[in-house]
Amino acid sequence: MFFSRRRKFNATVVQLFSAFEFDVDNVGGTQTLNALDITWKKGFSEYEAAYYIAILMLSGWVEAGEYERAHAAHKRLKLVSAKWLILGLISEPFVSGQQPMVDDIMRRIPAPSPKNPL
Repeated sequence: MFFSRRRKFNATVVQLFSAFEFDVDNVGGTQTLNALDITWKKGFSEYEAAYYIAILMLSGWVEAGEYERAHAAHKRLKLVSAKWLILGLISEPFVSGQQPMVDDIMRRIPAPSPKNPL
């Protein structure tokens, strides 16, 4: 029973990645399993897990210097969270609780300059 629920959780979360326009190939198999383990242990719903993993992806793109991709991901994160909040799929306290992490990630993007136009 446990493994069946866990498999269903993993499969649903991976399907939800498409809302953020990425997939397991973008994340990597091992990283996806690690992130799914974290979200499962924290008791996240499938939607919360997908949202949290999207934040991890955002962080990875910033760390890799893929700033345009990070800006696009940030925009999608805001759009998806607004939609999911309206539909009651995630809660305002959950999104608000993740916002400091998102803000910190976005602060790591250097300001545009002639040398770094983003």
